[in-house]
Amino acid sequence: AIGVHGVARAQGNQAAPDCSVCHGNAHEIALPGTSNFRRHLADTCGMCHGEEAKQYKTSVHGRAVENAVREAPECADCHDEHATVRPSKQVRETCSRCHSNLALTAKFGLPVDRVVSYESSFHGLAARTGSQTVANCGSCHGVHHVLPSTDPQSSIHPTNLAATCGSCHPGESPMSLS
Repeated sequence: AIGVHGVARAQGNQAAPDCSVCHGNAHEIALPGTSNFRRHLADTCGMCHGEEAKQYKTSVHGRAVENAVREAPECADCHDEHATVRPSKQVRETCSRCHSNLALTAKFGLPVDRVVSYESSFHGLAARTGSQTVANCGSCHGVHHVLPSTDPQSSIHPTNLAATCGSCHPGESPMSLS
């Protein structure tokens, strides 16, 4: 798959990124997977996707990449480095690659039951039946600006739950939705 960038270039958009934008010229190839490459990938993507990069860099994932946490997801982990996909229809699958991985959840002290609890919730059951409008991981936790529930700016911080849940359930309180 050549992805959205390759399709855009094939259709004549010379501003769409080519291989050299991410990997450098043929004499100075930047090696994917290195901490330097990973640390600068959000800036590279941010040349066109500025707001997303800004949000990502302040998220738990972006801060972990900045601190050289090898397992932290960077842009290509969710969007695929060459197919450059929009994971909007595969959010649960994308997030669960890490968040249902027992070794990663243990290493970083993350709750091990989040994917299972989502799947058994109304939202998860509706998603399994094919609903395209039901809440997924990103609906509540954010997409690029994922923050821990202890952060007052987090969409899942207790003081923000009414607004987060209210974006789909106007007039309801988080407790009435339990």
